[in-house]
Amino acid sequence: MYVNIRFATEKDLEILEEYRGRGIGTKMLEFLESFLLSNGRRVLLSSSQVNEIEPQAWHRLRGFKECGILFGINEGGVGYLYK
Repeated sequence: MYVNIRFATEKDLEILEEYRGRGIGTKMLEFLESFLLSNGRRVLLSSSQVNEIEPQAWHRLRGFKECGILFGINEGGVGYLYK
């Protein structure tokens, strides 16, 4: 159940490998969090495939907590881990 959500959207974002480790993704996340808070949003969900260890660690370092897994929607049945 979702409470007080006007709309939901899903966007894929990925920093090109040659630009990783420069804080670009962190700055983008900080901007998004600030924007959402200033517009009355209190929930931000993100996901990565269950076999993607580095993105999961990145999310945890930024305060995300695991809240569910959706299986069987990717090639080979690899699930999405939601944070």
